[in-house]
Amino acid sequence: MNPSHDAGLTALRALRTAASVLLLLTLACPHASAAQDPARAKQLYNEARDLKEAGDIRGSLEKLQQAYEAFPSDAILVSIANRHLDLGEPEEAGAVLSRIQPTSANVRKEVRRLRADVEARLAEPVAVRLSSDAPDAEVAIDGGPYRPLPAKVQLPRGSHTFVVRAPHREPETITQELRGSIEVPIIASLRSQSGQWRVATEPQVTLDKVRVLIEGQTVAMTGEERQKPVSDPRAVPPGNYHVTCLKGFEARADAEVVVVAGEVAVATCTFVEPPKAHKLRPWAWASAGGAAAGIGVGTWALISYLQEKKDYPSDRYELNSSKPAVAGISYGVGAALGVLSAILFTRD
Repeated sequence: MNPSHDAGLTALRALRTAASVLLLLTLACPHASAAQDPARAKQLYNEARDLKEAGDIRGSLEKLQQAYEAFPSDAILVSIANRHLDLGEPEEAGAVLSRIQPTSANVRKEVRRLRADVEARLAEPVAVRLSSDAPDAEVAIDGGPYRPLPAKVQLPRGSHTFVVRAPHREPETITQELRGSIEVPIIASLRSQSGQWRVATEPQVTLDKVRVLIEGQTVAMTGEERQKPVSDPRAVPPGNYHVTCLKGFEARADAEVVVVAGEVAVATCTFVEPPKAHKLRPWAWASAGGAAAGIGVGTWALISYLQEKKDYPSDRYELNSSKPAVAGISYGVGAALGVLSAILFTRD
């Protein structure tokens, strides 16, 4: 056989096939305009078929939608509805079928079959798988009783409200429109419930005189708050915190506070008062020294007088000495100064 003759037959068959497809598309959409591109639609349709066979249903659907834009056709809409059903999207498939006004028996038959399939799927409930990242979480569906998570439920199509809660976590409300034929996953991510803390000073001073830091970060306060010795509550995640209070450049107080969810913890900064200046202490020591000196002089005078009496017996000498008077006066002064010293030490 002549090779050129074979090539001509192959080209003729291709032209006939293209003409048949164009005729089908034209019959399916009798109102096609010259601005539309049947050849482009055919190419996209074939690409959609290849993607479906390869398992890329979503990609196939996108190609079919492009084909319909290139050349609107009831036949292409039927294929689009089929792809939606393949993807478990009966609502979308029903919306596509509502756009078809079939003019051929084959298209009418296919539309009836698809509508029956869509109605059957829409009558089925939607499978929902519920879970949460929080331990001991539970969910209430549409105001019903709480049930533990994870859970799998079957619910009618439409809007539903899920309230998920867990110990020490902020509850979350999720409103979801249930549709389609594929299991719907709903995952609730619950934030840790906040606790609160406040700072107090001891002895009490207004906070305008104190700089407060928590974990090394300065706490900003309002003007009204600074006129009080106790701060307003502040929300923080539960945990242990270190609070520092600075009063001027000298006084510092540190406190540890444990914040529990749902409670208000108080960090008390206790300032230790500096020791008072001993204004009376020098006088107390001076008095004590004077008391010791007085007692010492008195003791010396008394011992000296006793020694003189021994050296000069009274049966032979007449002893005239002022030492007994000196001893008495010295003892008296020493005693008085001792009492004064004790008083000064006690008061200081």
